[in-house]
Amino acid sequence: MIAPGRAILAAALLAPALCAGCRTPGPAAPARAEPLLDAPPLHGTLRLSTFGDAAAAAAPALHTTVFVNGPDYAGMEDNDLRGFLDGTFVYGWNQATQVHVRMGRRDRSPQYGEFEIFRVCQRWADVRLPPRATVSAASLTIFVEVPPAFPVRLMLYEIRHDWNPGAGGTLHDNVSPPVKGEVWWNARAHEIEPWGLPGAGFASDVDPRADTPAMPLAEAMAHPADTAVVFESEELARYATRRIGANQPLLFLLKLADYHEDTPGTTASLYSGNHGDSGNTARRPTLSLTWSSAAQLATLEQRVLLERGRSYDLPAIDTTDAGVLAWSFEALADGPRPALRRAAGAGGADGWVRVPPVAPVASEPLRLRLLAAEEPLTLGHPFVATLTDTWVRTAPPEEQAVPWSFVSPSGARHETRASYRGESTWSVEFTPDEPGPWRYSWSVNFSGKPFRSAEGAFDVVLGDRANARAQLEAFLSRIVAEDPKQDATALRRRMIAFARLERAALQLETAESFSSTSGAELRGLLNRIRARLGEPVPDPIPLVPDRPPAWARSPS
Repeated sequence: MIAPGRAILAAALLAPALCAGCRTPGPAAPARAEPLLDAPPLHGTLRLSTFGDAAAAAAPALHTTVFVNGPDYAGMEDNDLRGFLDGTFVYGWNQATQVHVRMGRRDRSPQYGEFEIFRVCQRWADVRLPPRATVSAASLTIFVEVPPAFPVRLMLYEIRHDWNPGAGGTLHDNVSPPVKGEVWWNARAHEIEPWGLPGAGFASDVDPRADTPAMPLAEAMAHPADTAVVFESEELARYATRRIGANQPLLFLLKLADYHEDTPGTTASLYSGNHGDSGNTARRPTLSLTWSSAAQLATLEQRVLLERGRSYDLPAIDTTDAGVLAWSFEALADGPRPALRRAAGAGGADGWVRVPPVAPVASEPLRLRLLAAEEPLTLGHPFVATLTDTWVRTAPPEEQAVPWSFVSPSGARHETRASYRGESTWSVEFTPDEPGPWRYSWSVNFSGKPFRSAEGAFDVVLGDRANARAQLEAFLSRIVAEDPKQDATALRRRMIAFARLERAALQLETAESFSSTSGAELRGLLNRIRARLGEPVPDPIPLVPDRPPAWARSPS
């Protein structure tokens, strides 16, 4: 059983500008050489539940789980379908793994007396929830790359028969004919099984060959200024409950309403499930499900206000009779997306392992740690990401420049370039040199229109005490080589970096470890760094009174 927990939150008042015992103010501090960046705390409610076959011991809690192609989920694929209603087509392509998809009817390059139609099919596989889960609310959000020229109505249908998304056709480039079995405009399985009507267009509630029911799951409007389109309805929630309960993928057809689909110039380009780099899900479609489960055994609801970079260890969780753990976080303000880790080995001796939103658990006490850090990366380890784009027109892929920009917590900007790895894929590797929140972006000019990515984010942490010592030693080696005292701006940056390293290292200490031999060694290492940035720390530091104010001094 999970014991209910309460977070104890405290706030400190700023000290007044003048106080008894304060030293006489010295010269004004120099103007900041770098911007003061904010690092909002983690603020909201953590919900954590266990599920099993035993009788429920608590009222089911509501969780909201978001599925998006990324570190915790990789089961979504969407395909561009293009052609004419009667099966005539201009390009017989399998288009999967592309960076965008389209909907509507284009208004240029007509063929055979007609303008081409675009539709999208989405396949969400491996959407897992605990047993006996009921989805009470569901929404599908699609982010807009190029909005329509005027408002158009979008429809979301259930597709009744599954398909193979394919791998981009015979040449794996998204602009080549489908391989046998791959989906395209005229068939859900090329040379094996056609759609009931081209473009998954046969709608019926009685014919077993129908591609979709007669009625859609949801509708939405897309306007010229929109950056996202959201589908949500009770029907969508019921469909998700039914399919997930049967361990079947969610299958969607996205199209314009018939009236708008007949009108040239109604196209909208939407970011696909493959858009962007592997570390940034900002523009990829998201499926948000709010659910509860009759198989819930116990639940914990914890209010959280945790400073950026800090961690909170939850009470040990008894998972006897439990087979599944689920957690969610309801944010109250802008801040990092939290990370949940479980201890591997006794007391975390083998490190801390990522916990996805829904995860199997063994019948043993479970130790969990909540981190106020977004996609935490251990200092000294490289950030690695890849991006794939098959629509490359300005130069051969191996000649393309893909510059990346990383901004550190202190505002320093680092520039690097991705390397081409073949098969329309580029990768970047960058090793951050500061703990704290980092931001990054990249740009390309693959098609003649310069493109900049959404901003990504990750937090750099020290991880454990051993790495804290190693990173402090590495920092000492760098400043010995640089001698930053010769440059006031460089010295200030290094002092800020040292302050962050010192804080991160000391947050890993306990009262016991700090007062031990290990703690003394840590303080000795910090003092060696201080001597390089300022003056050596005396041992012991003398206890001296402050100089009295002028009115209290004896006349000389």
